Amino acid sequence: YLLLLFLVMGAGVLSSCGSDDNDDNSIPIDSQLAGEYKGDLNVAISGTNLPAQTDTITVSKASDTSINLVLKNFSLNGASLGSITLPNIPVTKTSTGYSFSGTPSVSVTGLTLSVPVTGTIGSNKLDASISLSSFGVTANFSGTK
Repeated sequence: YLLLLFLVMGAGVLSSCGSDDNDDNSIPIDSQLAGEYKGDLNVAISGTNLPAQTDTITVSKASDTSINLVLKNFSLNGASLGSITLPNIPVTKTSTGYSFSGTPSVSVTGLTLSVPVTGTIGSNKLDASISLSSFGVTANFSGTK
């Protein structure tokens, strides 16, 4: 009987020795990250800063681990470039929220360009850095949902 008791107790202990860590690496794009973020867009052309403008970037889900960023009706120094969509930017979880980084191909004024974009998102805040190096343009956005 003692041997049977040890076997039953051992099986119970061994079956409960799984990882207690919650390794949930899912990214709550729809429930927490997606939406419209309004804030300041600071643009520089060849190192010369233009006046800051208030703008909106829309974040949407591209997949379970990536987002789309859309800057609607973007204009640069009075010239309209239309809406710029940065698709399929990978998102990773960090200790303080989420970060994203990618180089999607986008169409701007009929040209297809690779546009590096990096940033952080979480707690209803979005910070993004976008580079249109072909035009000598960098844009930094900081906004809230």
